[in-house]
Amino acid sequence: MNKNDTLKQITCIERLDDNAKAFDWLTEHIKLGRGDVAVREMLTWKGVSDLDPYTYENILEAASQFNERIVFDNSTYLMTANNVMIVLYMYESIEIKDRLDNDLELGDEVIWVDPEKEARDLNRVWTIFDVQSEELVRIHDIFSEAEVNPNELISVKALNLL
Repeated sequence: MNKNDTLKQITCIERLDDNAKAFDWLTEHIKLGRGDVAVREMLTWKGVSDLDPYTYENILEAASQFNERIVFDNSTYLMTANNVMIVLYMYESIEIKDRLDNDLELGDEVIWVDPEKEARDLNRVWTIFDVQSEELVRIHDIFSEAEVNPNELISVKALNLL
């Protein structure tokens, strides 16, 4: 799972007098290990947050600051909670494509077509280990790592299909 994906806040609930019953119901399901039930309930609520997406690291920092913890994460939805707030996020996948328009994912083996021709080694196989954005991924092999544009990569899977 790529924890550098961005997450969009879907909704949240703050424990107030007028919604304490709903908040406590969600909290009870979370305590019973049924965060999935709480997620399904929160997805039925009207409205969507207009906040900008967060990175996983942003959420960890905010959770630490507000004494929250991650109580549910199934790679589609992530939920944080403390004794007065429950927040539901949804992962936004970053789609990346190689120079031949093949889809790339974390863990894929690739050939790096380095723009610097003298440094280019088309026999060297790299692995994608981090996706920063649609324009920047991090790759590594046993010798080093690099930050590159996905357009400089060719999927080894795609080469094996040719």
